[in-house]
Amino acid sequence: MNRPDNGASTAARQQMAAALAAGSSSEWSDAFASVPRHLFVPRFYRQGTNGTWQPIAWGEPGYLEAVYSDAALTTQLDDRGVPTSSSSQPSIMLSMLQALDAAEGHRVFELGTGTGYNLGLLAHRLGDTNVTSVDIDPGLIETAVRNLQQAGFSPTVAVGDGAQGYPSRAPYDRIISTVGVHMIPQPLLQQAPPARSSSFLSATASCGPQSPARATPLAGSWSHRRTSWPDAPRVPRRSSRRRTSSRRPTAACRRRTCWDG
Repeated sequence: MNRPDNGASTAARQQMAAALAAGSSSEWSDAFASVPRHLFVPRFYRQGTNGTWQPIAWGEPGYLEAVYSDAALTTQLDDRGVPTSSSSQPSIMLSMLQALDAAEGHRVFELGTGTGYNLGLLAHRLGDTNVTSVDIDPGLIETAVRNLQQAGFSPTVAVGDGAQGYPSRAPYDRIISTVGVHMIPQPLLQQAPPARSSSFLSATASCGPQSPARATPLAGSWSHRRTSWPDAPRVPRRSSRRRTSSRRPTAACRRRTCWDG
């Protein structure tokens, strides 16, 4: 379906970006004002009072207002009606990107591609050649690549266990996980630069207000910087029988929440 970036979507996007900035300047403000979220969320699901999920797509009443609101949007359900992917709450994405402390020239690895929206924000600011993302769900990767191409981005995106990183593109100055991890996976430690500081940032909830996230230096000092958000409700774990890939993630990176991005 054609989803043009017209005047209405541009105005809504810039209004959202201004609200996120709240009068203060941010190095990520231009990314949120420039990258069209609706290209990454052509359809989302809203849960009714009776518990059923109703799809809302491009061109339908309330779609544009919801996509450019500061809200997490459920973008995928399994055959039991359980959310399995979401587009994260923009203010939480902004907080995580700021905590990541990525700067020009930094190479970033993202664990959990989701819709590709967060990757698009990273690519806008740092450039396609400096960002890499891995997701275990082939269907999500296929959709994310299509979304990114429509938005004009072509970063490195691959199907696989994100806890294993992506060695051929290493080392990474910054590593961000949009899914909950129990520990920093050893392969990611090995893909951090040995001679300078690198940070790992992880979120532990999705499909709603996310909480919490942690930025952890991977080289040099092992002191922790912690950023917390209000508690989020737990989301039912995806059954391994429902996975679209036969490859299982490592124990350090099993999905406890929805897919983000």
